[in-house]
Amino acid sequence: MFDQQRDGNLYKIWNRLCSGTWFPPPVLEKRIPKSNGKERILGIPTVSDRIAQGAIKLFMEEKPEKWLRYVIEHIQDWPANRVHDLLPWKVDLSSQ
Repeated sequence: MFDQQRDGNLYKIWNRLCSGTWFPPPVLEKRIPKSNGKERILGIPTVSDRIAQGAIKLFMEEKPEKWLRYVIEHIQDWPANRVHDLLPWKVDLSSQ
């Protein structure tokens, strides 16, 4: 389904990521039986969400300095309890 309108779909993803209006669509819920008789719910992302995740991952891996600068410049916009979740390392921001 995504591939039938690939160019338009890729443009929409790019446009929304660049404008900051990307909101991932709901994931597909798949129930997997466990050995104890209960079920585990697995969330399967859509193709467009996986493409957006891949683009962001590439950006963060190839340009970590640019990403870190963005985080530092926008840190006041985020709730205090979320900032530490975003950084995989400790950063001393007191010198800024």
